[in-house]
Amino acid sequence: ADLDAQANNLLNVGTISTSGILGPVTGNVTGNVTGNVTGLVHGIDIRTLLAPNTADFGGIFPTVTNILEYITYNTDIEWGTITNPHGATLDLGAIAV
Repeated sequence: ADLDAQANNLLNVGTISTSGILGPVTGNVTGNVTGNVTGLVHGIDIRTLLAPNTADFGGIFPTVTNILEYITYNTDIEWGTITNPHGATLDLGAIAV
C-alpha cells in the first residue's frame, strides 16, 4: 500500500524498513547511519582524496645560495639501511659551544 502523508511530517515513526525505493530520497538524518553512504562532505567528494596514490604535495624547490648548498642538494649519498649500513663515516668536526 502507498503511504501518503499529504505534505505532513511523520513524527515518532521509529524504524522504517523497505525492500526498495523508487526515486530520490531526501531529508535529514539525526543520529547514526549504518551501511554504505554516498554523497558529499561539505561539498567535497572525499573519495578522490582517499584514493590510493593521490597524496601528491608537489616538488620541494630549495633556494640555493652557494656551491656547497648546490652540491648538498644535488648529491645522493648511499648510507645503506639500518640493518645493513654502509661502512663509510662522516666527520663534521667538533661542535662549538
